[in-house]
Amino acid sequence: MDYSLFEAKKGESRTRIDNLSNLKAGDHIHLSAICGTGMGSVASVLKQLGFYISGSDKAFYPPMGDVVRALADKLYEGYSLENLNPKPDLVVIGNNLSANNPEIQEIIAKGIPYASMPEVFGALLIGDHNYCGISVVVTGTHGKTTTTAAIASILESAKRKPGYFVGGVPNNLPGGVRPPDFTRPAAERIVVLEGDEYDSAYFAKWPKFLSYRPDLLIITSIEFDHADIYENLLEIEREFSRLVSMMPKSGLVLVANQGKSLERLVAGWKRNAPCKVITYGQNAELNIISRSANTEGQKLELQLQNMKVMADAKMGGLQNALNLLAAAGACEHLGLSSDEISEGISKYRGVLRRQTVHGKLKTGAILIEDFAHHPTAVKLTLDGIKEQYPGKRIVVAYEPRSNTSMRSFFQEEYVHAFGAADLILLLTVGAKEIYSNTKSESGKLDIQKLTLDLKALGKETLSFVSAEELGAWILGNTKTEDVVVCMSNGDFGGLIQKLQNS
Repeated sequence: MDYSLFEAKKGESRTRIDNLSNLKAGDHIHLSAICGTGMGSVASVLKQLGFYISGSDKAFYPPMGDVVRALADKLYEGYSLENLNPKPDLVVIGNNLSANNPEIQEIIAKGIPYASMPEVFGALLIGDHNYCGISVVVTGTHGKTTTTAAIASILESAKRKPGYFVGGVPNNLPGGVRPPDFTRPAAERIVVLEGDEYDSAYFAKWPKFLSYRPDLLIITSIEFDHADIYENLLEIEREFSRLVSMMPKSGLVLVANQGKSLERLVAGWKRNAPCKVITYGQNAELNIISRSANTEGQKLELQLQNMKVMADAKMGGLQNALNLLAAAGACEHLGLSSDEISEGISKYRGVLRRQTVHGKLKTGAILIEDFAHHPTAVKLTLDGIKEQYPGKRIVVAYEPRSNTSMRSFFQEEYVHAFGAADLILLLTVGAKEIYSNTKSESGKLDIQKLTLDLKALGKETLSFVSAEELGAWILGNTKTEDVVVCMSNGDFGGLIQKLQNS
């Protein structure tokens, strides 16, 4: 097993990554903060590869708590130096832990090898070309989870048996992570990874995607996000440009032609990138020729580099059409036929919490859950749902939960993000619960101002102080002709479960 991608970066000492090349099945790997979504996926792939897994976290709440309980050989609630006895061969450190964590202090004191989540994925899923022939990395502010899952699902449908990591729960695959197929020659192994621009760990303050080795890179969008670690859009653009500059000459970059930031960046990348750069989108090099919405999703006609693809997608909206176009373009580059791509798209059922339909409420209203929280994602998602459910009243319940959405940076953008909604229900969240990481009171999203600004545009808007109050309103005021869309990147105070169980 090749661990060559555990390379020290930015002048860091190699002390922490000594002896990783000697790791073998059966060795003990401990995961500090094992209940994170990505860390749970690390635990899964390590277990699939035959390692002994222990892990610690402050608590083990479902659903990820249940997942890791089923995977790990030993779990510890809370962080303690005793959790590292017996001494593990490697510790994987979650990116929400700081240097003063007792386990991290023990790791440093005892010289235990450690790594970040993306470094482990880079080594165990990708490695070098003698380990995995082709690495596909999907990046971008919006749509990367759906696009990653789509590529992996289409490849799986075509019996290519890809390895993959999806930062969500794909509906077409047995799990969110899987190693490449080692029964195939290395050159034929394909791995598809979601590449996040968020930083890797307290000791690795660079984007996760820089630990990967893309041969095929997809960039779905670039907008300002992650306000807790980036000061402005320019900082984010620089990281994406750094990734493009790392591409091999034989590689390919597929980049959406949507948005002013990408339009400007693509012009420079086409001149200076070490490999070919192709745009996809509307009126792009890879193009959506036509699409027509229906109650099941949409019918698509796609123009790829050397073929056309007709497909019945089970996902609605322009954003999903763009995600599927990127996936189709990637699969064409990987050697799939038009028929294989068409069949794979028709089988694809998306990712949990991305426009997931949970059936009907007791009021008769359709209930949909979505992860969108950035204003652009909110707008694109609602536009797609409005298109798929013509004539229905779109009732949107929205919770600002991410480090970006809870700040005032997008105060004005949110006013226009809910354009497709007929009724907007906003959750007003207490300062201690959500806004604890904001730098000042003036930097917080002002829900009351947003409510007034939406009303000024003629949008019926209500605000609520708790998920319980909001849920009671939905159950008392919605009807059969309504579609209720709950949008949050958190658990919305258990709103979905409360609505379903009532």
